[in-house]
Amino acid sequence: SLCGGKECLGSEEMLIFAKLTGFEGSAADWQEEFQSLCQELGAQGIDLATFSRLVDDASEQGCFCTDEELRNIIRSGTTTSSQ
Repeated sequence: SLCGGKECLGSEEMLIFAKLTGFEGSAADWQEEFQSLCQELGAQGIDLATFSRLVDDASEQGCFCTDEELRNIIRSGTTTSSQ
């Protein structure tokens, strides 16, 4: 998806990440959560810079992940999407 001329992650792509980091709600719950997140960030989607800020942010608004956690998420996401 595009946001402001840049490629970005939309709700569906971010739902995969959210589930791998502990989100347990429904797709409808996520849609509301994603819209709130985008509104807080002033974004239409999550571009690379925004995603980097999210995973480096240890506050309640962020979704802090260590480099090792991100590597594990990438491995899990790759395994999940190829099944």
